Amino acid sequence: MQHYGKTMEHAIACGDLLAKAKADVPHGQWLPWLRQNIDFSERTSQGYMRLARSPQRVAGLGVRQGLGKLASPRRDWWTDVNKALAEWLERNSTLNANRPANPADWSIEDAKARVDIIKECERIFHRFGICHEEYCMVCAGEIAP
Repeated sequence: MQHYGKTMEHAIACGDLLAKAKADVPHGQWLPWLRQNIDFSERTSQGYMRLARSPQRVAGLGVRQGLGKLASPRRDWWTDVNKALAEWLERNSTLNANRPANPADWSIEDAKARVDIIKECERIFHRFGICHEEYCMVCAGEIAP
């Protein structure tokens, strides 16, 4: 009974420690580090870190309830992802309409625009949490979020 009601407090503390460890692990080494040092799943560790980012919103709840409160409705999430990607695709199509098909014929401005398009796509994937941490340019700090 001494620890009753402390589950969320412990989960948040665990999430804080995991976030600190993740910050210290070299880029691309988080998942191997996690597998080597933690007995629970990657998904569980993500949940703990999510709870630690919003401790005020989940105070007084159980871990499962807290994660449910922080989760966005899946349908809305997919709607937002699809909308962001559709807008990106529209901008990409507009830019490509006036660009030579062969990259060898591109101007410097054409090449820079292509890089910007790729960076924008990376940001979309990162913003919605569907980036692959090991390869994401935002996670690596190579481009701003």
